[in-house]
Amino acid sequence: MTAVAPQRVVVGSLDTNCWIVRAEGARQALLVDPGDEAERVLAAVAGLDVTAIVLTHTHYDHVLGVAPVAAALGVPVLGHAEEEAVWRHELAHLAEHGHFDAGTATDELLAEGRPPRPTAELWSGDLDGHLTDGQVLQVGPLRVEVLHTPGHTPGGVSLSADGHVFTGDTLFPGGSKRLTSSKDLTGLGELRIPRTGPPETSGGPVSL
Repeated sequence: MTAVAPQRVVVGSLDTNCWIVRAEGARQALLVDPGDEAERVLAAVAGLDVTAIVLTHTHYDHVLGVAPVAAALGVPVLGHAEEEAVWRHELAHLAEHGHFDAGTATDELLAEGRPPRPTAELWSGDLDGHLTDGQVLQVGPLRVEVLHTPGHTPGGVSLSADGHVFTGDTLFPGGSKRLTSSKDLTGLGELRIPRTGPPETSGGPVSL
């Protein structure tokens, strides 16, 4: 089995995890959830061959860096088809109210209900490719499986590779109140990687 060598870049006001997913020693990589601070993200992938940007979902704290990063790297942006509508809702709310929709995020993350205003070019919301449940992305020698894990958003996805599961906002440290997927991630690996905070080792069942 090919060993995965994930690298975490914590970005934005909500300390969102942006992940660089690649096989150990390989140059080919996926860039997962470039949520903000495009220059830092681009510096982190310098020297790597990023094949695609993957969005676990399209809440603003996961996509504010997408437009400049995708333009700089010249790579496709991939996500579940249902996530295009989620981001367009965010854009419409921003245009009408001057801020993103706090109602689409959890109370734990936005206790005051005041998301930050964007400071960078905003992504259009048009995905270059749609991910489906069970799809395999070949990233150099590394196989990355796509898992549709709705609940936090309708088109939320997680990525499974070599005992690591990159869950986006499907899992939060301390648990989540918005899990509706029927998937059981327990047997996928020993390391779960939530949206914020460090990776977590599995200590019990995680049924989504």
